[in-house]
Amino acid sequence: MRLDDAALFISGDPFAGVPEGRIPRAPIAPSDAWRLSDPMEEARAAAAYAVLSGALDRPLTLDDLAAAHAALDVALPEEARAYMRPGLLRVVATTMRREGEGQVYAPPPPDAARDLLRQLLDYVEGVRRAGPIDLIQCALVYYQFVAIHPFHDGNGRLSRALARLLLERHHAGAGALDLTALVRVNRAYHDYRIVAVHRSGRWAEWAHFFCQMLIRRCAAPHG
Repeated sequence: MRLDDAALFISGDPFAGVPEGRIPRAPIAPSDAWRLSDPMEEARAAAAYAVLSGALDRPLTLDDLAAAHAALDVALPEEARAYMRPGLLRVVATTMRREGEGQVYAPPPPDAARDLLRQLLDYVEGVRRAGPIDLIQCALVYYQFVAIHPFHDGNGRLSRALARLLLERHHAGAGALDLTALVRVNRAYHDYRIVAVHRSGRWAEWAHFFCQMLIRRCAAPHG
């Protein structure tokens, strides 16, 4: 699937099965996303993508990811910096929690996470060599990076920078499609779809939402 085919892919209802009244049924419009955007979050996203874009025409490495993660350190408060541990892979087990639900997902332990991350990088390199990326592959890589959770914090931000790199490699100019603002204002729905893959393997709904975010980003009022 290419960027110009994505609108056909989301012609069905990507929000089927969402608990009524609990999760928003539709993403906020791009104009609202930019009105509610956070300039510092966008600056961090730009810094991470600037690092990863150095691997545009070569294999992406663990060192690239660590450097991009360190770049997320833009103007972080000291407490947040200590929690994120910029540029350092996770060394302890962790869990992802959501208020009112307790544990939502337990990422793989650190050693397994490193192995899975190397496998994901091998997959990304295979995609680079094979030719134009399929948008479903891009959605897969985004999710898998979040699921592996290789860093203590900042994995979602880095997954979006990685998605931009994959898009730019195969669609010139598509690296400008930063999803930071749209994810920020659709956080509940974004996280709901990520967790639904964790729990129930609901890949199609996640891919629908990912493609929809790209289309809405294309319709954004600037850039």
